Amino acid sequence: MKKISLLLLLAFSFFKASASHAEGGQIRYEYSGSGTTYVVFAEVFGTCAMNGGGSSLTISITGPSSYSTTVSAPLVKTDTLFPYCPGTLTTCTSPSGSNIGSFVGHYQVAVTLPTIVGVYRFSYSISARNASVNIAGGNMYVEAMLDNTTSFNSSPVVPNFYPVVLPLGATVSTPLHAIDLEGDSIAYEFVRPQDGYNNLIAWTAASPPYTLSAPMSGASVCSMATGSMVTKSGTNTGPYVLAIRIKDYRKGVLVGYTNRDFIINVLNGGSSKTIPVPASPLTLMGTTCPGTVHNDTLRFTDPTTTDSVYVTVTPPTISGWTFIVTPLPGIGTGAAAVSWTTPTSMNPATLPYLLFPVFVRDNGCTPRAKADYMRIVYTSQCMADSVWPGDANGDKTVNIYDPLAIAIAYGETGTARIGASTTWVAQACAPWSNSFINLTNMKHADCDGNGIVNAIDLSAVTSNWGLTYPKGNDNPRNKVTGLPDLYFDHTGIKFTPGTTVTVPIKLGSSASPMNNIYGYSTKVYVDGITLAAAPSFTYTGSWLGTSGTTLNFVKKISNNVVEWAYARTTHNNISGQGTIAQIVFTVPSSATPGTKIYLHTSNEKMIDKDGNDVTNFNVIYDTVVVEASVGNVIGVNSIIQYANVVPNPSQNNAQLFIAANADSKINIIITDVMGKQISVQSQAITQGLQYVNLPENISSGMYTVCIENREADVHQQLKWIKQ
Repeated sequence: MKKISLLLLLAFSFFKASASHAEGGQIRYEYSGSGTTYVVFAEVFGTCAMNGGGSSLTISITGPSSYSTTVSAPLVKTDTLFPYCPGTLTTCTSPSGSNIGSFVGHYQVAVTLPTIVGVYRFSYSISARNASVNIAGGNMYVEAMLDNTTSFNSSPVVPNFYPVVLPLGATVSTPLHAIDLEGDSIAYEFVRPQDGYNNLIAWTAASPPYTLSAPMSGASVCSMATGSMVTKSGTNTGPYVLAIRIKDYRKGVLVGYTNRDFIINVLNGGSSKTIPVPASPLTLMGTTCPGTVHNDTLRFTDPTTTDSVYVTVTPPTISGWTFIVTPLPGIGTGAAAVSWTTPTSMNPATLPYLLFPVFVRDNGCTPRAKADYMRIVYTSQCMADSVWPGDANGDKTVNIYDPLAIAIAYGETGTARIGASTTWVAQACAPWSNSFINLTNMKHADCDGNGIVNAIDLSAVTSNWGLTYPKGNDNPRNKVTGLPDLYFDHTGIKFTPGTTVTVPIKLGSSASPMNNIYGYSTKVYVDGITLAAAPSFTYTGSWLGTSGTTLNFVKKISNNVVEWAYARTTHNNISGQGTIAQIVFTVPSSATPGTKIYLHTSNEKMIDKDGNDVTNFNVIYDTVVVEASVGNVIGVNSIIQYANVVPNPSQNNAQLFIAANADSKINIIITDVMGKQISVQSQAITQGLQYVNLPENISSGMYTVCIENREADVHQQLKWIKQ
């Protein structure tokens, strides 16, 4: 799926001189959605007084098997950073400006990596840093790491730029609102500045010495809180170099990181500042569907309730879309109203999300209290009443009744389906004006999706003849005590990603044997995962007969659905118990541990040798769970071997899947993107696999689910998207 760039590119511009005296930088990568091509984004920060920068930047790339290359990334735009209010004289507005002004240059280049999987590093180096207090000179070096061993990945993105100015003795909490479009877990840490790969720059002499937690003079403090960086300047003014690493975890495994190197200028004068933060998780996240009308209000509050708050939203530029943004400044809380109607032609396959850069500030000027955020609106084919081509009457089956529905709706017109095809997949379509007598919308009769019902729609009925789609996983009838059970027996089988499993299908038991049957037919579903190939059947050990006394027939409906018949050929009935066949399929290597697999059947028919129906049996459906393989576990020595939120994203059906190594008690803590605690629940867990329901009365947004047991030193964080 091709992604949209997280940076909205403006008019091309150039710096005035060669790159030198850099004040900081960062680098990240984004998967293009095609092959092994990635887009690399790099930023260079500098002071306007230095006139640093250049029209291109050399990016170094290393990888497995001694892979090494360089590419030239062109400059795509520059921005001037405004730590002060408009009108303040800075080095960006005048050579004699008494206040330091800064700029950022944005570079971008697409690179195609080799097909060899492994660890890759993207980096760049600037030949000279700007003078600083706490490190001993050196080049400026930043890098981003990608481990594509298991899958493609994009770096996490923190849209807020570094705090340029910090008053002497002040404490400031700077938002570090992170974006990860794959839903991976993100962790922050301070790291030492570097001037090359694995080459840390030495701290300069100081008493007390500089450290990662106190990288500025005197009683300075730097720490990471959830969603923010807390910075307290010390007793001396000057520029101080800091660096952070933003790490990207998937299923507990580090899959990438990006480094950010920056300078904090501690100045004598000015006052401490408070930065406006989102009023709720809904501010930074949303969803949209074809035809949805939006009237969204993005609210931000300032911890200083007397400050004025100003919110600026930049909507994306998309052909056929119209966005209206209305600023709503206020005291203590400010907002911006954003309204639009999502076109019915919107296709999530090519437009997976919308990005709205948000700039928020208060009325402070020395320095200015400001932050950059990014609002994400995910797109979805939200219409539940999807069209399945060929199912003209909407009864979930393509059969002889569908031509009759086409005849009834003949000549009706309505909205054509976006990306219409006659392939047997659900396709979203806006409702038409008229419906059949049973209230099924007539859009279903437009089997080819061109916006009109006519004889051409019969071709989809022909091509999809006999196909059905799942009608749910409920048992077709109540279990009757004393009758033999027909069921899937997964005892002792581990459903791990990439594993081929053989699941016995059993009929009857020693307590309730099956008497006098000849054959059985049904439709078998393997739901919850997407199989790469249709299931097959084996018959070793079947009590129904041998290869010389039976026949079997399998018809593939889809990779997840097959129709199956198995019967004797001897013209006499048989009685027995136990395995009659085995179903064989491969769990996808991409399956998420904790995902439920539903094994069930429909249209079951059992007969005796004369063709009479046999009905004295129970049909039992089964649910199994994808388990983590050894390579995916958090740690076999930990109480929690594996944990995951499933499904994710989710609505009111989210569960925390836990594989535990021992009985224990844990706390499950849910926080929003700003670190506010939303829910806390204590939970007793037992050794083995289990699910814990997550709260339903939580607003849509992005959350962190933290699993804690302090006595056992358990602390794991998971990302959860609540729709």
